[in-house]
Amino acid sequence: MNNEFNLLVIILGFSSVWCLVLYIASKRSGWRTISDKYRWEGPISGLELFQRRKRPLRILSINGLGGGESSVRVYVNPTGLFLAPKLMFKPFHPNLFIPWGDIKDERAEKSVLGFKITSIRLNLIGTDGSYIEFSEDNALKLKEASQGGWNSKTV
Repeated sequence: MNNEFNLLVIILGFSSVWCLVLYIASKRSGWRTISDKYRWEGPISGLELFQRRKRPLRILSINGLGGGESSVRVYVNPTGLFLAPKLMFKPFHPNLFIPWGDIKDERAEKSVLGFKITSIRLNLIGTDGSYIEFSEDNALKLKEASQGGWNSKTV
């Protein structure tokens, strides 16, 4: 009985800490703010990009916080962009659908350890300055998958 109780305490403790971490991450990354406008309850349709990668690459960041490539599935269709958190990251992170018409893209450059890194920033119109950033190569894949829906002049 004592071992079972200890196991229950460990599981509940871990679950509580994990939920707290996810809540803080949703606030810090801006996901909660973005979801106020772009929350999506319906079915997700479109081509899933960046699945089953053999090596981790920086696919996307949200408001400058990276790591989205391991926790978010990206779907694209001619009407817009879907972001769907993977199951373990779902609490406090609802699915998002962002229409192409609500995106203004721009080229962003930064220097990391002397290397110039170019990315494409998708600024979300009508938010508090929120954006989603993709590497230039991955932004090109997004544009191709949108089948003409995203009329980017940057990519």
